[in-house]
Amino acid sequence: MINKAIALVLLSIASMQLHATEDRVNYFGLSFMQVNATLPASVAPTGVMLRLGHRFSYDFALEFHTGGSQSNTSPSIDRSNSILLRWSAPYERFQLYTLVGLTRLGYSSSGTSNSLDSSSFGAGAIFETQGPYNIMLEWVNYVSSSSASTNAVNIGFIRYF
Repeated sequence: MINKAIALVLLSIASMQLHATEDRVNYFGLSFMQVNATLPASVAPTGVMLRLGHRFSYDFALEFHTGGSQSNTSPSIDRSNSILLRWSAPYERFQLYTLVGLTRLGYSSSGTSNSLDSSSFGAGAIFETQGPYNIMLEWVNYVSSSSASTNAVNIGFIRYF
């Protein structure tokens, strides 16, 4: 019930008509992930994550993350989908930000597919470059419950369009 309420709040905020300070308000990114998970056994796979986002203002954005990892161990993380709000604190060519939202994690354990829904949070930094791509580094706690936990360090790039 709480997850549905949070999703409703996220959708309401996303529909607001805020304006970004620049013409380039949409962005995409690709990140390398180093995951640390306990599902119920501990695993540490690497993976790739795609990020799509829309900036409502210079310091507020809505992001969608989807990612996966390939592992020969059990349990293995098949897919992670998140919708997150991002609040930034920009300073010249550098931004610190926080993330909060919801995640659905799909994983396989002993041949059985499972999924977890959880609230997510994280923090990161974006380094603006002279080129079209900006470098980002972040830590996100995707799943946190009594039976499982998953967090990741992501490093990659984003590009505004």
